[in-house]
Amino acid sequence: MPRKKISRGLPPLPHNADLDDARHKTERLTEILRKVAMKNQRTQPRAFYSVRDVAGSFHVTLSTASNAYRHLEQEGLLT
Repeated sequence: MPRKKISRGLPPLPHNADLDDARHKTERLTEILRKVAMKNQRTQPRAFYSVRDVAGSFHVTLSTASNAYRHLEQEGLLT
């Protein structure tokens, strides 16, 4: 049975961010996602980009994207 699509209502992820040259990809990705999360904050919680979408969009591994999400959760931007 296919998974149910989640309507996120978020703008597309930025495509101009190049992480290939970044020395610390997790830190750079965390900065980018932090800006997006803060810009799109609402009073009611809503779904954020999936880890797989972020990893695919920025051409990083799932563990790198997951580490960035973990940092944002510790900061209280994501739950």
